[in-house]
Amino acid sequence: MKNKWIFATIAVSLFSLSGCKSDSANDASTGTGGNPASGGSKQDSASGTGGATGSGGNAGSSGSASGGGSPGSGGKVGTGGSSSGGGSAGSDASASRGGSVGNGGTGNGGITGNGGGVGNDGSIAGDAGVGSGGAGGISSTTATGGALGSGGSIGTGGATNPGMDAGPVGSVHWTAMTPPDNSDAFFSIAGASAQDFWVAAPAALSHWDGSAWTTSQVPGSFPSLATNVSNDVWAAGMNQSLRWNGTTWTPVTCPSDVGFLNGIFARSGTDAWAVGSGGTLTGTDSYIVIHWDGAAWTDATTAAGDQLNGVWSSAANDVWTVGNAGSILHFDGTTWSASPSQTSAALHAVWGSGKNDVWAMGDNGTILHWDGTAWNLSLGAAGYTLRGVWGASKEDVWAVGDNGTIQHWNGTAWSKSSSGTAVPLRGVWGASGTNVWIVGDGKTILKMQ
Repeated sequence: MKNKWIFATIAVSLFSLSGCKSDSANDASTGTGGNPASGGSKQDSASGTGGATGSGGNAGSSGSASGGGSPGSGGKVGTGGSSSGGGSAGSDASASRGGSVGNGGTGNGGITGNGGGVGNDGSIAGDAGVGSGGAGGISSTTATGGALGSGGSIGTGGATNPGMDAGPVGSVHWTAMTPPDNSDAFFSIAGASAQDFWVAAPAALSHWDGSAWTTSQVPGSFPSLATNVSNDVWAAGMNQSLRWNGTTWTPVTCPSDVGFLNGIFARSGTDAWAVGSGGTLTGTDSYIVIHWDGAAWTDATTAAGDQLNGVWSSAANDVWTVGNAGSILHFDGTTWSASPSQTSAALHAVWGSGKNDVWAMGDNGTILHWDGTAWNLSLGAAGYTLRGVWGASKEDVWAVGDNGTIQHWNGTAWSKSSSGTAVPLRGVWGASGTNVWIVGDGKTILKMQ
């Protein structure tokens, strides 16, 4: 069972819930919900501006970074320097496959980080000056625009946006956003638009309306989210599910054999799927798949075997679910059947753009692709477990995982994107190919820039 379930046990005991009973709705602040293509999977990555020896810390110094330049230009590993408001990130560094990253000095409260790597295009990570940083401190609970410096949670130092390490999306940077102040970890993310999405944390579900967070306290841990439309959002967790109707979260009764629901996906108000373990919280004795038909959850299939962790559907007759020990099951509208995965690694998340294009992510950087005929192994981030996957199209797919791993598929190859953090990243979702969000441990919420 995953470590996140520890939160679940504590939270549920506090609220004295059992099973998936239809208790009275938990009052939640008004917000709006999400859509079917965004069934989420389950750090602020502040970094000092750093720079080379002698250029990293003097107040007002800006030491531009080049692709591996000499000391003073951001290329070599810096040793910090005296505290300052942060030097400006260098502009338009020469092209390189990656100058060495400065370790960064701390500046006016900014947390020391690893800086941004130089991408293939040579642009410095973040490309923007840090200055004296975010007006909001760690205690800020309302984001006023997203980037640090406008309500950020990283003190007065701000942070340089980390960029791509290599590959065709070298101009993409990730900015650490001010998180809702309700948890040390976020498990998943899903929504309907850039101004309407949810993130899940232990005992709390938080909604972003484009300018601020609103948090609903909930009885238990619900590590998986799925959205149909803005007023139809699902959260799944230990022995239970919740549904958002645009005003409140309401418990929805689950079959009695449900143990823990690890993944959920909704195509419509009458067609949603949830998967997990059956009977116990160990997840080792059986797996379970349940289906929502618009009126109730019912067992779709359950059997001895390893727990299931993720689910995705392109149509009523095309449903995929993945789980431990390389388990992959497929539903053709009539029958559930096992599909050979070519791996024994635990699989945590699944997403596709269509029937002949489905991705599954798992332990040790495992990436599997379904081409309509078979599952094939694809090159991944060796050594680091991948926990979430989402795509805007067949040629634009993102996967996230442990050690701050972000991987991008451009239709031809996978490349690594620098997150600026080493914490586990657990969920990824986007409103479009140019508006993508990532959540993880350490109150991490990252936004594509």
